[in-house]
Amino acid sequence: MEIAEGHKMTGQELLSWNLEQLCKSIELCIKEKLISPSLILLYSGIDIAAWLAIDNPTVKKRFIRWVDTYLLPMKKIRCTAIELYAARCGLIHRFSADSDLIEKGKGDVRRIVYAWGDSNESSLEEMIELGKLSKYVPVKVEKLYEAYCLGLRALQDNLSKDPIKAAKVYDRAGRFFMPLSKAEGRRLTEWAKNLLGTT
Repeated sequence: MEIAEGHKMTGQELLSWNLEQLCKSIELCIKEKLISPSLILLYSGIDIAAWLAIDNPTVKKRFIRWVDTYLLPMKKIRCTAIELYAARCGLIHRFSADSDLIEKGKGDVRRIVYAWGDSNESSLEEMIELGKLSKYVPVKVEKLYEAYCLGLRALQDNLSKDPIKAAKVYDRAGRFFMPLSKAEGRRLTEWAKNLLGTT
């Protein structure tokens, strides 16, 4: 998405621009086999989409609801939303597969093990079955990313049909970081100087 000089982006444009940047970053990490960074960006992307679309005060509830509504229906992924949330917490907060949900053994939360590139989930599934490791579940990184992208498209389709929700989402997206050209930066600096009387 190209941004014209001096154009103030709308919330809808900021949403598209930022999600495009995020998705390109995830794709680049996957292509370069930077799996942990790709997953960190992906889990952050899910957090962002959930914050935009789900009205709930807690990160965990928003994340789980967005995953159940928009991500898991898109691809056959063997884990649950709470298992993705546990994996997200472990990777983002500890850079590991361990999280409080896993360590405390809350419910039937299994630890996610990842396949990527030319590896596949079925090999991991076979190892899990042979080792009787029922506390693990395989997930293919690329499939998870595809499900995320399809979930974003489904969210955008929903927004086109629901103007009230769209207004809320675009208002939130209006708080995103936005690109600022040199000329806009100079204009903003001049405005601040005039406001503060330091010109």
